[in-house]
Amino acid sequence: MRFFPIIFLAGFFLELASLIWVGGHIGVILTILLVMLAGLAGTTVIRQTGMGIGSALRRAGGRSDVTTIDAGVVFLRMMAGLLLLIPGFVSDAVALLVLLPPVTRWLAQRVFAPVDVQFRTSTGERYGGGPVIEGEVVEIDGSLPRPADRKDAEP
Repeated sequence: MRFFPIIFLAGFFLELASLIWVGGHIGVILTILLVMLAGLAGTTVIRQTGMGIGSALRRAGGRSDVTTIDAGVVFLRMMAGLLLLIPGFVSDAVALLVLLPPVTRWLAQRVFAPVDVQFRTSTGERYGGGPVIEGEVVEIDGSLPRPADRKDAEP
């Protein structure tokens, strides 16, 4: 976490250098058009992924067909769309690599498979795992005394 500012600055300068390098080779106008085209592609990827989430959940219906890997694939596609929105060509290359279905599936299996989450609908009978602790809820009117307000509290 302490290296995040360094990584962020390195990414920024890498993107800037890629824009300057490409602009020097193909010209400023074509570079700007490519950046705008990548932004449009990113918006399209995010929109299509969002619609895909809705249709996948409707198809699943009351069943629990949505797995952690499927959720990971959706997350990675959204991140690829966001990377396409960033001006620069390094992030675009990473996004295009992540959008390849075998790469997306492989990354999702590597990153999201260890997460043991079960998606269930509100009518589902199964839960996410772990012990079930039965209890009773008691509502208390008023406020609870603080330790300093109690008579038996130590000074």
